[in-house]
Amino acid sequence: MSDFFTTKADAIEQSILPALGDYADDFDVDAIFDECFVYRDGCFVPRDGVDFWEVAKASDVSNR
Repeated sequence: MSDFFTTKADAIEQSILPALGDYADDFDVDAIFDECFVYRDGCFVPRDGVDFWEVAKASDVSNR
């Protein structure tokens, strides 16, 4: 898996959705992307110091 993505859709499809697996519909993947990725040097890269699973937990919409 790559650590950089040319588009937001690529980051979501290749990084976020596989991590969430069958439960992806229970999460606000756009919010996860916004918190976990930053645009740098012409591509989207993981934001330093951000824990993916903490962000995912805060973006769980299954109980809302």
